[in-house]
Amino acid sequence: AIGGAPNPAVLSSPINGDWAFIGENLVWNSGGGNPSGYDVYFGTSATPPLVSDNQTATTYTPTLAPGTTYYWKVIPYNNFGPANWCPTWSFTTPGANQLAESFEGAFPPPGWENQGNWSRNTQYFKHGTASAYTAGTTTSPYVLSTPKVTITASSTIRLSTMSSNSLGRMMVVYSSNRINWYGIGGELFHTSPYTWYDRVIDLSSLAGNDYYLGVRTGLQSGNFFVDYCFGPDFVAEAPGTPTLGIPL
Repeated sequence: AIGGAPNPAVLSSPINGDWAFIGENLVWNSGGGNPSGYDVYFGTSATPPLVSDNQTATTYTPTLAPGTTYYWKVIPYNNFGPANWCPTWSFTTPGANQLAESFEGAFPPPGWENQGNWSRNTQYFKHGTASAYTAGTTTSPYVLSTPKVTITASSTIRLSTMSSNSLGRMMVVYSSNRINWYGIGGELFHTSPYTWYDRVIDLSSLAGNDYYLGVRTGLQSGNFFVDYCFGPDFVAEAPGTPTLGIPL
């Protein structure tokens, strides 16, 4: 309020307690109360150290390592002092060999397979500047599948989905051969059109196996979108047998 210290900052990204890609920026918004600057605390400790003080920008670019949980806090201040009750947020980066995709580059991404009319869409996205998109039909389900991953007792797949159809259904599926697909986790409903729904599907019942994972459209018309996908580690497959070149 005018005449007092500012309010705490409002988190923008990364999502608190969620995943964040390597290269992600920390972003927040003013919570009001006329802040004149921000002190940023960041690190791997639950009580992170000060890394930037007296900055006016509402972003900070950290150096991130794979497979690490980070904590951060922003304290706004003005001439009346710092804000009180500022929360500490956290996020985790995926491991170097972990499924982590936001469809920002070539489509389909390396190792993914497009069984249908999936494409890269830059009009709607949960993260970054793009998502995966297909137009569903009432006759054919379409599967967009990941590279093969190793399922453990703690494995999940986290993804965001959206549909233009309030009756639109999707499902996470798995396969050993990308031919026969089986559902897991139940249907994914989209009650509100063009609204992102964040999903976390438990894969523990598949533990001990290597599978392709996919997202499959239901038999409904409309637009279907997938973005912000994190899952298990990729299968460490041995390279193929080399072939003789020269000398003969």
